[in-house]
Amino acid sequence: MTKNTKMINDATPSVDGTIFQICVALERAFLLEDGQKMWIEKFGDVTVSGQTQIETKQYSDSLTDSHINFWNTLKNWLLPSFNHSSYHYLTLLTTQPIGAQSKFLDWNDANAIRRLEILKEILADSESRHQKSQNSKGGNKTVKSPQSLLLQRGILDVTHAAKLTEIIPKLYIASDSPETKGLRKKIFDIHGKTILRNKSDDFLDDLMGYLISPSNTQNGWEISFDAFSSKVAVVSARYHRETWIFPAKNIATTTDQLDLQSKKMFVAKLHEIKHAEVISEAIQDYLFASSTVLEELQSYDVPSECYQTYESNLKTAHRTRHRLAKRQINGDVIAASQNFYDALTGESPQPFPRFHQTPVEFRNGVFHMLADAETDDFQWKLW
Repeated sequence: MTKNTKMINDATPSVDGTIFQICVALERAFLLEDGQKMWIEKFGDVTVSGQTQIETKQYSDSLTDSHINFWNTLKNWLLPSFNHSSYHYLTLLTTQPIGAQSKFLDWNDANAIRRLEILKEILADSESRHQKSQNSKGGNKTVKSPQSLLLQRGILDVTHAAKLTEIIPKLYIASDSPETKGLRKKIFDIHGKTILRNKSDDFLDDLMGYLISPSNTQNGWEISFDAFSSKVAVVSARYHRETWIFPAKNIATTTDQLDLQSKKMFVAKLHEIKHAEVISEAIQDYLFASSTVLEELQSYDVPSECYQTYESNLKTAHRTRHRLAKRQINGDVIAASQNFYDALTGESPQPFPRFHQTPVEFRNGVFHMLADAETDDFQWKLW
C-alpha cells in the first residue's frame, strides 16, 4: 500500500468533524453565563440552555441553495421529537462560504415571510431543473429525483407548515466559520492572553480534553458554567505567564531510550552501589528533569540563576548528608550506600524558586544530572 492510499473505511473525515464540533463547544463554553449549562450531542451537536441549538458542519465546498447540509439540518429541526421552543436561536454553523449566486446570501437579514419565500423559490428552481433533466431524456418520468429535492419537498409539505413557520425566524446561518485550526487560534487569541504563547496547544488541549472526559460524557455530556470556570482557572494557572504551578511533562521511555541512557555516568554510579532496581526510575527522573531544565523552564521565562541556585542547594544537601552517612557506616558499605540513596531521594523536595509543589521526580532527576558529570564530586557510594 502506498503512503497516500486511502483506506475504504478511513474515518478521518468523521473524526475531523468531531474535533471541530468539540472545538465549537469549547468556544461556546467560554461564552456561558452564570447559571447556564451546555450539552454536547444530547439535543444536537452543541446546545446552550435556554439560548441556542447549534449544528456544526465542516465542509470545504460552498453552501449552495440545494446543498444537503442546510436541508438535512432543517429536516432534523422539523422532527416531532425536537422542541424548538426551548431556544431563541437555531444556528447552522458551517465552515462553508455561502455561494455567490445563492439565495441564502440574504437569509440572516430577511424577515420570516421573506425566508419562507426563499425556501419556496429554491424548491421551484429545483423542480424546474429536475423537469429539464427528465425532458432531456425524452420525458422519462423514472429519472431519479435528487436527494436535496426530496428533502425540499418534504420540508415544504403542508404537513410541516405550522412548525416551519415557527422555526425559520430562529434559524441563523453562521457561514464561513474558521475550521479547527483557525478556530483554535481564535479561541486562544481571545481567551488566552495571559497564557504563555508557546503553551497555546497545551492550554487548548487540556480544555478540550476536559470537555470529552468520562466524568462529563457519562453525565449526559453536560458542562456547567461553574464547572467550566473552575477548570479554566486550574488550566490557566498551569500555563500562566506568572504561574506558580510546576510545569508538567510526561516522559514515555522506550526500550531504546533506556538502553541509551544506561550507558551514562549517573547509571554507572548506581551500579557501584548495586542498586539495579532503581535504575529504570532514575532514568525517567533524569529525562524529566533534563527536558524540564532545557525546554520547559525556558518557556516560563525562569532566569538561569534560579536553576543554578537550586542545583547548588542540592549539591550542598548531598555533600552534607554524604559526610553524615559515612560516619554512621557500621559494616556493609553497599547496604549503607543504598540506604543513603533511598533516604535522600525519598525526602520531600526543596521548592524550586517561583514554583510550589516541586515534584520529587524533578529533584531526583537533578541529583542524577549532578551525578552524570564527569567528576567524582557527586557519589552515592559511601567510600
